[in-house]
Amino acid sequence: MARTVMSLEDKIKSAVEKPLTDTMEEFAAWLEDQTGLDIDVETLKVSQRLYGAYIKVPEVAEKIAARKAVNAEKREAAKIASEEKVLERLAKLDPATLAAKLKALGIEVVEAE
Repeated sequence: MARTVMSLEDKIKSAVEKPLTDTMEEFAAWLEDQTGLDIDVETLKVSQRLYGAYIKVPEVAEKIAARKAVNAEKREAAKIASEEKVLERLAKLDPATLAAKLKALGIEVVEAE
């Protein structure tokens, strides 16, 4: 059976008009108990139902992709910086100490000829 694709406008209308489920009401009460915040259950209902559609809006999806790319670059830069620090520390060791540390890690050290 083919799945019906709803427009964003139809999704919004449906999210607003559909009644709260018992689980959503219980969740709102639980959130209030856990956080001490006053939870607007209608806003909670609509936000839960529309978040998936929101992140697929092209402008939003582009922002999310851009943030992910920036975060990936930051992680890679941090990884490289960490590796460089390790190499700097290793370079300060005398060859015998370095060989012993590598051997303790199970790394075979071969003498250069």
